[in-house]
Amino acid sequence: MVGDTPYIISGDNNRDRYPLMNSFPLPRTGWARFLPPIVIMIWPPPKIHWVFLEMNLALYQGRKLVVKFYAYNNRTFEGENVIEEFTPPWHVEENVSARHPSKCVAIAKLVLTEDNTEEVISEIASFTMRRSHLRDRFLEILGLWFPNPDKHDAFRAEVKDILGQWFPAPP
Repeated sequence: MVGDTPYIISGDNNRDRYPLMNSFPLPRTGWARFLPPIVIMIWPPPKIHWVFLEMNLALYQGRKLVVKFYAYNNRTFEGENVIEEFTPPWHVEENVSARHPSKCVAIAKLVLTEDNTEEVISEIASFTMRRSHLRDRFLEILGLWFPNPDKHDAFRAEVKDILGQWFPAPP
């Protein structure tokens, strides 16, 4: 709440004309980070369709933690996954994964929202798929190709997705 009685600040006639009457609550405290996809082994589905998060957050506002996915080109919104629904105050300490709704991850953002996930309160963390991630996964597939003939169709599909992101070049 903001008051309307000026608060005098010592020195040179300083004053705050509209002081806060109580502390302003932070929407969250703690940390969250995305892990590069090459670090985590998931089979199936291919790893480049997933993002992985480590979190230790105290949430004081909002109702949902959401991973939102965007395209490289003009940051076009592509879809989202709600990874946590809560009533504040809430503490979450976990590792989670979220799958892109339709294709390879390009850009992912972890956001704090209200019930309507379009009402973003705070962006907590973000991830951009880099060429190095795509290259590392491609090399990993090459190493797994011969010992796993039963997975060749899945490998081909993932390589097609990798090449789809490679051209045009990601940032």
